[in-house]
Amino acid sequence: MDHNVRRSRGEISELIVEQALETIRRAKYDIPPIEEIIHSYPNSGLDRRGIDFLVRFEDGKTIPLQVKSSTRGRRKFESHCRLKGISIPVVIAAPGEQLALIINRVIKAIKLVFSIAKRAIDAQVHVTRKLPKRSTKDWCHRYFVPSMCH
Repeated sequence: MDHNVRRSRGEISELIVEQALETIRRAKYDIPPIEEIIHSYPNSGLDRRGIDFLVRFEDGKTIPLQVKSSTRGRRKFESHCRLKGISIPVVIAAPGEQLALIINRVIKAIKLVFSIAKRAIDAQVHVTRKLPKRSTKDWCHRYFVPSMCH
């Protein structure tokens, strides 16, 4: 496929996702309200890091999004991210797809990021929680039933 054709497909996909994000921003969905949507322009610092959109929520959280127009492009991008040790959610938006389908994909990607972050925080809290010190007496009573013989 020609480079210009791929570029225009990517630009169309990004415009579709931008429209979906604006729709989500105006409507009520079961995610925190969106405060700001930043669309990176070609060859910007964000674009070079693999971020097409930065979505800032009213609760202070920020989520990056990458837009791809095909499953193959998504797999290639995720493989590249895995090698770098980073994780950026990818939304597939092929030109010609319905906006409702793209909105569902964007919401699913946002919920996935929130879920992963919540699990990471819960795991950290679990590790740092201090367990009460047990005495040897407790250990003995737990494993050896006391005898009532006289």
